[in-house]
Amino acid sequence: MAPLPFTSCVRACNRSLEPVPLSGVSQAAVLANTSAYVKSFALSQYPRCPVDAQVLWKRNWCINVNSSDFGWMGYSLRTRGPGNGGGGWRYTAWLPWNGTSAVFPEQRRNGTGGFFEELYAYPLGAQEDNFDLLDTHEVSRDHPEEAAALYVQLTRLVTSGHSHAPVTP
Repeated sequence: MAPLPFTSCVRACNRSLEPVPLSGVSQAAVLANTSAYVKSFALSQYPRCPVDAQVLWKRNWCINVNSSDFGWMGYSLRTRGPGNGGGGWRYTAWLPWNGTSAVFPEQRRNGTGGFFEELYAYPLGAQEDNFDLLDTHEVSRDHPEEAAALYVQLTRLVTSGHSHAPVTP
């Protein structure tokens, strides 16, 4: 027996011709046009559990670690144009974790108080599926205004709990 088309399956499973109500943001524009996008950003979250707090990048995975024992939480904001010549940015803030939530610093200074940040430029037309070409040169010192603006945006998104809020880098 041939598989049913998706719309037939939805109708058969729903036993109705009425649309099935779903929450979230429609992805129809992206399905119809692969150069379109629904949001101007993506927000990601990563725990970090280093064995040695002086060497944060070595053996820092959090496998089988209770979230109350995480050392840091990293939040990454990936944007698309108009900055960086029409390309985008990936900004990551590594924040100390107090056992239940990230601790945002009083003053944003890279490398102080357990706060660390990274900024990478994603040029327009970059091969986004070739990760060896991306994230190779950290540029927060070269673009301090962009890093500061993205930190403000990221802080607003994380503390408000509204990861669907628009971002205007």
